[in-house]
Amino acid sequence: MIKIELVYFSCHGRVFVIRALLELSGIDYEDTRLEWRSANFAAQKDDFPLGQLPVLKVDGVSFCQTKAILAFCQKQTTFKKLKGVESLKADMVYESIEDAWMKMLKPGYVAKAAAGEDITAQGRAFYKTVKSGAAEAFTQIEKILKFAKVDDMVIGGKRSVADLMILNLWIFAHDPRVNVHGYFKENCPTGVQVVERLMQDAKIQEIVAKARQVRYLPY
Repeated sequence: MIKIELVYFSCHGRVFVIRALLELSGIDYEDTRLEWRSANFAAQKDDFPLGQLPVLKVDGVSFCQTKAILAFCQKQTTFKKLKGVESLKADMVYESIEDAWMKMLKPGYVAKAAAGEDITAQGRAFYKTVKSGAAEAFTQIEKILKFAKVDDMVIGGKRSVADLMILNLWIFAHDPRVNVHGYFKENCPTGVQVVERLMQDAKIQEIVAKARQVRYLPY
């Protein structure tokens, strides 16, 4: 049996879906969290492939890049295998959500960088900008869900990473600092249906309850 260690900042960021995949399939892994801008991270930074997180260690060998880590973890799961067009559809939805989400986040990062050295001011500028683009981003996500004829699962009868990505976005929207869940509910009703279906699973409820106790981003 392989030994897995997931190393990431002490927030959700890009690792929520990865952790959910592992936990839903009962895969044991070492959960290593480092504080953003901490001496502990700085001391280990040169040991990471690109000096960034997240990093997945498999039998002691480090790997980076979120999509690569996600693809590996997906292959370890007990989820029903998607066939041909099912996989294509799930990937289409996942990538579309990623694109819309990044479209919402990137202006926030620009505003954060322009806010000076004060961390509080950076956070304020980031979240204000993100909120201004939330409705448009969620509308775009709803558009692809409707196009893909999604009801309450991206692929009927089969849980996929695309479903978990929608849940990830819902958790992001409900973070007190982000606070755009109203826009999510109003502009992405199909996404709400997917989340409600997922939340019928007791394990998902447990994962979400734990997730909502942790900040989504480190600033």
